Amino acid sequence: MYEVILALDWSKSNMAIARLDKDRDTPRVFERPTDIAYLKKYISNIKESKSVTIEETSSAHYLYSELIELVDEVIVVDPYRNRLLLDGPKNDKRDAANLAMLTRSKNLMKLVHHEISENYEIRKLISAYEDLIKASVRAKNQLAAYELNNTKRMPTDSFVISQIKQTIICIENSRKEYEKKFAELAKNHKDIKRIAKIDGIGIKSAVKIVGVILDAKRFSNYRKFLAYCGLVKYRKVSGDRDYGARITRYSRTLKTVFKMAALTAITNDTPFKEYYENLISKGVFSHNARNCVARLIAKTVLAVIKNGVKYDGKIIKQKIGN
Repeated sequence: MYEVILALDWSKSNMAIARLDKDRDTPRVFERPTDIAYLKKYISNIKESKSVTIEETSSAHYLYSELIELVDEVIVVDPYRNRLLLDGPKNDKRDAANLAMLTRSKNLMKLVHHEISENYEIRKLISAYEDLIKASVRAKNQLAAYELNNTKRMPTDSFVISQIKQTIICIENSRKEYEKKFAELAKNHKDIKRIAKIDGIGIKSAVKIVGVILDAKRFSNYRKFLAYCGLVKYRKVSGDRDYGARITRYSRTLKTVFKMAALTAITNDTPFKEYYENLISKGVFSHNARNCVARLIAKTVLAVIKNGVKYDGKIIKQKIGN
């Protein structure tokens, strides 16, 4: 544990800083207008070993990148799990103090992975691309709604429809530019190049996977990775009551990628199709068999990234045979 634990509650106009020294039972907290220059100077003046804890918010990565070189560790935590912050009156100073106390017992917190790397730049690219796709879907739905209501067309409807069509054209042009960027990344990024060759994946999905995972080594085993992808459920039992299988919080992007990869893989001549047909022949329902294929593709992706090896369909066939 560090000699000084710092916890920060950050907002646009105000910041609360809690300092918990190793010889104290309670933190000292002060509040002042938000000022990154002041914060960095304050932290730099602390000569002891130190960490700073912040919650995962829209400003978390900005703070992470600004403070990472000034402290021994920047700890980013999931606010969803910080139940102690809900106890008692709600204010910035109390939140910062509670965050410092939670840091002293790390096992009470759910950490959120952050890093400064090329892969994080890919994550920002993927985030912007997904926003673009959502905008495209929204515009197309608006256009469809206007075109369905063609019996009582108002004078302004033609103008609105033309503007929506122009928006869709602009979005499609932007989408093509993003896909060109993905193709460029696939030429130079080793992990993307390897993953894209896995049956059912392709370049766009490979870029999404690398951008979301960031660092495969943060998953100690494939079970944790499958849970992060939303491909497994865990049974919840308390006393004599069985609450059934529950899904954990997961990445929707990865779940979509692997579900679509499974559909693509079983409709083409691939080792995964052979695995799927083998499960069907044993009486497994089709949707369960597709889920098994999605999990196998996810495990293959993790193995390829972690071991830095090329995808070999023959290995998949050997595993199916065993």
